[in-house]
Amino acid sequence: MRHPSILQIGTCDARSLARYDSVNHHTSHRKSAGGDQAALIGFDWPRVIGFDFSGVVVEVARDCDDEFKIGDRVFGMIAGLPEKDRGCAAEYLIVDTEVCVKKPDSISHAEAASVPLVGITAVMMLEACGLKLGSKSDARVLVLGGAGGVGSIAIQIAKKLFGASFVATTASKGKKETLVKALGADLVIDYRSEKFETKLASQDDSKLFDAILACTNEASRCPTLLRKGGAMCSIIGSDDIRTFALSSLSESKVKKKHHTCRCCSRVASQPFGIQTSRISNNVWYSNIPEFVCWRFTLQLFLGCTQY
Repeated sequence: MRHPSILQIGTCDARSLARYDSVNHHTSHRKSAGGDQAALIGFDWPRVIGFDFSGVVVEVARDCDDEFKIGDRVFGMIAGLPEKDRGCAAEYLIVDTEVCVKKPDSISHAEAASVPLVGITAVMMLEACGLKLGSKSDARVLVLGGAGGVGSIAIQIAKKLFGASFVATTASKGKKETLVKALGADLVIDYRSEKFETKLASQDDSKLFDAILACTNEASRCPTLLRKGGAMCSIIGSDDIRTFALSSLSESKVKKKHHTCRCCSRVASQPFGIQTSRISNNVWYSNIPEFVCWRFTLQLFLGCTQY
């Protein structure tokens, strides 16, 4: 089925129409479809899901500049949230030129589509926690949910692009534990059998964390794990941060442990081409592998949401 917005090609401004070879499915689609964050985010239905894309330009708007031409291989991430006329799970998609980047020939469409949303989110979370891209920070980082989309790339980015000296994460035993270790995690805690806040607790500030990336709904369990001046960022939502703040105040009163922390609310990625290019190129040039676990045709995309 072709995307309904294909009919707009004659009137759209500064846009290109591309046939997409690969789109990247995220668990966020399943969560929002199930009602998560319904109070924060409203959608028009029927809705086409999908943030990331990679494909070939098949048409260019009349008033579009010369940056892209028919036949160019491009990838990127849509601006805003997936809606009826904007999601990427379609054979054709109209996108703004400002969110497109030319795909390197050495990178497959599947690899290109796997990076933008999760890569941009991971970088923004680490920067929100005060770390700097390209520095040798020697920071200690905790990633909650290391086997997920954002968590798996955050482990690698923290080490290779932000110079973290130690990265701990949570994952279940078996395949996921093996995966996150292969990605570079120094310590893996099985969240099913152990409480990470107990396992990582320490009276020695040097063994606590400079940055905590909460990719799961567990921010309230993190206050005692931050170093003085440390920061935590959550991608779950404002409720997670509010719970963290209340928990932090409670812990401070009970244990009289005075620490400074900056709580960063839900990261909203800014999907512009220059940002996609910057982060994607950093990922590829640093030999950070993309893991494509499974492939589905567009006709079987529903199976992807169930997977």
